Amino acid sequence: KSERFSKDQIISRKRNEKTDAEKTADQLKNDLRYLRNEEKRLVAEITGLDAAIIDLGVKNQKIKDEISEESVKRKNLSIEIEENKVVMGEKNTASQEIRTRLGEEQKALDDQKKQIMFLMAQKAKFQNIFKNAESNKENLRQRIKRIQNDETEISGKISKLKQSVADAEQNLREISDARESVKQRIAEKKERLNDQSDQLGTQVKTVNMLLNERNKIRSEYLALKKMDDNFDWYKDGVKAVMTHHHSDAGDSSPGRRNGIIGITADGLEPEPGFEIALEAALGETLQYIVIDDQQTGIESIKYLRESNTGRSGFIPIDAFPETAGKTSRPNRNLPLLINHVTIKPRFDETFAELLQGVAVAEDFDDALKLCTPENGFRKVVTKQGDTISSNGIMVGGSQEKLSGIYKKKLELKQLNTQLMELDAALESGQKVQSDLESVVKELEVDIQKLTVQKNHMEKEIIDAERKHFQASESLKHTLSHFELITLEKEKLMGEKTDIEDEISAHDAALSEITRNEASVEQEIKEISDRIASLSEQITIFNQTEMDLKLSLTRSNAELENTNKTLTRLKEFQEEGIKQIEQIKKDIVIKTQKNKQAASQIEDAEKELSETLEGLNRINNELLDYDADYRNIVTEISKTDESITRTKSIIEEVQQKTHQLELELSGLNIKRENVVTRFLDRYSQSFSQCLAEHRETVHSPDFSIEKTEAALASFRKKIDRIGDVNLGAIEAYEEQKTRYEFLVRQRDDLVEAIEDLQSVIKKINRITQKLFMEMFYNINEQFKAMFPRLFAGGSAWLELTQPNNPLETGVELMIHPPGKKVTRLSLLSGGEKALSAIAFIFSIFLINPASYCLLDEIDAPLDEANTNRFNELLKIIGEKSQIIMISHNKRSMEFSDMLFGVTMGESGVSKLVSVDIEKLSARSAARN
Repeated sequence: KSERFSKDQIISRKRNEKTDAEKTADQLKNDLRYLRNEEKRLVAEITGLDAAIIDLGVKNQKIKDEISEESVKRKNLSIEIEENKVVMGEKNTASQEIRTRLGEEQKALDDQKKQIMFLMAQKAKFQNIFKNAESNKENLRQRIKRIQNDETEISGKISKLKQSVADAEQNLREISDARESVKQRIAEKKERLNDQSDQLGTQVKTVNMLLNERNKIRSEYLALKKMDDNFDWYKDGVKAVMTHHHSDAGDSSPGRRNGIIGITADGLEPEPGFEIALEAALGETLQYIVIDDQQTGIESIKYLRESNTGRSGFIPIDAFPETAGKTSRPNRNLPLLINHVTIKPRFDETFAELLQGVAVAEDFDDALKLCTPENGFRKVVTKQGDTISSNGIMVGGSQEKLSGIYKKKLELKQLNTQLMELDAALESGQKVQSDLESVVKELEVDIQKLTVQKNHMEKEIIDAERKHFQASESLKHTLSHFELITLEKEKLMGEKTDIEDEISAHDAALSEITRNEASVEQEIKEISDRIASLSEQITIFNQTEMDLKLSLTRSNAELENTNKTLTRLKEFQEEGIKQIEQIKKDIVIKTQKNKQAASQIEDAEKELSETLEGLNRINNELLDYDADYRNIVTEISKTDESITRTKSIIEEVQQKTHQLELELSGLNIKRENVVTRFLDRYSQSFSQCLAEHRETVHSPDFSIEKTEAALASFRKKIDRIGDVNLGAIEAYEEQKTRYEFLVRQRDDLVEAIEDLQSVIKKINRITQKLFMEMFYNINEQFKAMFPRLFAGGSAWLELTQPNNPLETGVELMIHPPGKKVTRLSLLSGGEKALSAIAFIFSIFLINPASYCLLDEIDAPLDEANTNRFNELLKIIGEKSQIIMISHNKRSMEFSDMLFGVTMGESGVSKLVSVDIEKLSARSAARN
């Protein structure tokens, strides 16, 4: 092996040297290949750069020729531009002189035009004054005549208005007194209504409290009743038997089902205060089931065993035949428990035997006194549940461990009694509440009627006040008008004299103005001729100047282009020179790189040849070493085979030994575990038990499988019994109390939710009905109103969600005449206004009010739409008084009375009113 190891090292070292030499040779070949390619690339680039230098030389020569041509062209353009500038200067000088003369003539013409305009204005002014004076003179004559007639008419009107004001005041006082009387009656009714409402509210609260109390007790009663019906107060076995036989349809007679008569606790009814004593006396016997015969008990026990539902006791009805006639009813003078217990029919003999010899005492001391051999009582029980047997056995303690069946039955009976009492009280309270509601409703109807009467009287008062105000205002305005007419008459007489003097003065001034106007017109004509001649000369100069400017602009543009071309050619020339210099530098650099590459190629070829020679030498040495190495490897292979076989045998022996040790250790651990489990479960020595059962285990009939199966069966039975929980009864009572409380709370919440849902449904139903009725009425009114305002077309209302009226929106669909159907939002401003007016008035006409106040509603309307709108106002005004703020003259023409506010003095506002109807009637009478 040592010889083989040394040979391996030598061969490995030689092979490493061979590998390194091969890698070096490959690297040198790659470097040589790269350097030759680099040499070829540099030669090609140098050749290309030489060709580029020749091309750039040709391009530079062409650029020099173009620069010479552009320089000559720029010089010629500069000379042409200077000549054009000289000619333009001469033309501008001559044109300026003519413009100066034209300006002077134009100024003189303007002065004459102003003079003639002034004369014409004066002439027109005097002519208008003369005409106005003539017209005013005629108007004054007619106005004076009309004022004289108005004086006579107004005098009679004033006396009538004074009488109207007095009548209106008297009517207003009478209606006000009647209204105060109605108000007094309403106050009395409201006071009584408040008293009755307070009583009703108190009664409603009382009824609600009774109702809540009844619901609470009813919930408790139903819960207990359900538990009683479901036998929740009894053991699982009793509950299972009673439930099973209760659901059996073989016998439909109440109280008896397939031999089951009932439960012992149902056949005994203790007097109040003796429930705990009876439970303590009978104990678990109270939960025994009374049956017809033993066969029924055997079948029930078999059912409980098969269904694994618990245990129960059974008492056949004829269980005590020998003492049936002796224990019907003991002496009433003795303190026996049976004297305080009522036994239901047919249970007398059986249950009397159960209570035979059982005495009852008030407390434990009395029980000790009674429990003597002389008295002969079998057992003495106290009202607190303590018992003493004749043999001296005593049972007592707290009452919590008793089943409490009779306590629950008593509670159920008390709840039923309370429920009946609450039902009677609730019925009485609801009757009182109904009577109070009737009284309140009658009072509300009376108050509503009186309120309607009061509103009617207030409306009459408003009408009377309006008539009084109108009469007072008419009287005031008539008196003011009379004073104005008197003053106006005096003023008109003075104006008539002034107008006659003014007419004579203006006639002379008008003749003088006419003469001056003719002379100014002649002078204007002469100046206009001179201006026309100068304008023609200016036009010629302007045309010539325009031609020179165009020529100068064109020359400047060509000169600018020539300069840009020269600059661009010089830049190209400089750039070409720079490129030639850069190419020459690149040629020098690449020539040097080419020489370096050639030198590197020679060095690489030398190094490659040396490396190849060393590689051949190493290959020859490796051939010699390989022959010796193969001989040594053959011998080593034979030795290794024998060693491997020996090692395999040793490993098999060690593995079997280890397996046996593991099995032994596992068996020891299992034995220790079995012993430990045995000691934990049984209280005896393992060795002693082993000695006792050794023969049984070693007998031929013993089978581990059967024993394991029996053990598993016993364990299942133990698991079914479960752990004994000493606190289960207390936990049950706590959970039961909490459950009953939660059930009551849940029932109250469910009932409240049902009431709320009922109210919500009622409100939704009424709201939907009212909404749909109003929507239909408004839609019909809107369909009729729209064509009246638009002089044609149609419109209607649509619900956005017809299937859900309470959540829907309302869309106005408009079809103006000559247009397509569209929504309100897509109309013009005027169309929107008219559509909105039609919709608002549709609502107003369904339920008209006494007053209708409109604020500049006609602002967006044109004249034609305003007329239609005012015609509609007349119709609405038949039932309602309309007050409208407006700046529209057309709307003012349709009104019956106008009120305006003026500020005659700074900061002082004054109300001015005009009665259109009276003025129209007066004008008609005058005509």
